[in-house]
Amino acid sequence: DDAIIAAREALDIAPGHLPAVQRLDELYTITERWDDLARTLEDTIDLVRDDQERVVVLKIRLAGVFEQYLDDPQRAVEIYAEVLAAEPDNAAAIEALERLFENDALAPTIAPVLQPVYDRRGDWQKLIDVYCVREAASDDVAEKVDWNYKIAELYELIGGMPENAFGHYEAAAALDPGNERTLAELLRLAGELDNHGELIHFLQ
Repeated sequence: DDAIIAAREALDIAPGHLPAVQRLDELYTITERWDDLARTLEDTIDLVRDDQERVVVLKIRLAGVFEQYLDDPQRAVEIYAEVLAAEPDNAAAIEALERLFENDALAPTIAPVLQPVYDRRGDWQKLIDVYCVREAASDDVAEKVDWNYKIAELYELIGGMPENAFGHYEAAAALDPGNERTLAELLRLAGELDNHGELIHFLQ
């Protein structure tokens, strides 16, 4: 506590003094004063804002504090997203977001952040996971239909799984029964899969 008081007094004399802020960072980490640590990390980020590499490292730490110790994964997600905005391929942020993506409550927020990562990588299977979450989170019928189209196209054109594509065109048809494009895709795939009987049953 004496060391913390001394560091705080140094900041009172010289506000923003980086060595004093860094000393508080160390002390709050050792003493597990996580709220104080989060505030100190935020102060440090502001002080070194022109050093992008350092800012990224500090934001990763800050997000980890919110996720692991302050029970605020939503804030952690926001900070990890800020990291990816600055460094789109930051491995630590991507790994953390993928872990948090398993949380159903957080997945709709994380999906649009991870989508461009998987687009760049050409990771169609993870893109499907993201698209499914975005479809489920949407309240707009046209958007939901479009997400089902995107999922179907990935399954058919990249995954080589037309039967899965057929299922998502069926989902699109259930949402918007009169959509001509959906019906055309169902007819086309029914011919390829030789499952006209299933299609007739679905349309009845």
